[in-house]
Amino acid sequence: MGELLKIDPEDPDQGLFLVASDGAETKVEEFVENSPSKLGFRVPEGLASGEYTMEVRAKLHNTNELRVGTLKAPLAVT
Repeated sequence: MGELLKIDPEDPDQGLFLVASDGAETKVEEFVENSPSKLGFRVPEGLASGEYTMEVRAKLHNTNELRVGTLKAPLAVT
């Protein structure tokens, strides 16, 4: 939950990315909600166990400025 979270899933630069400790990125492809104040998603099938940093990358309404927000708490996949 937050502000200005809505992403354009057709834009390869935008999305919700899970970043592993080794820097490998996995882009989330399945969303159950994609609104300005909330993103709901499914963890990608087959994602390796471990801790991930979640990054939301979204462009502001009518600009090409890519904003990146990082969740402070890690996501643990078991």
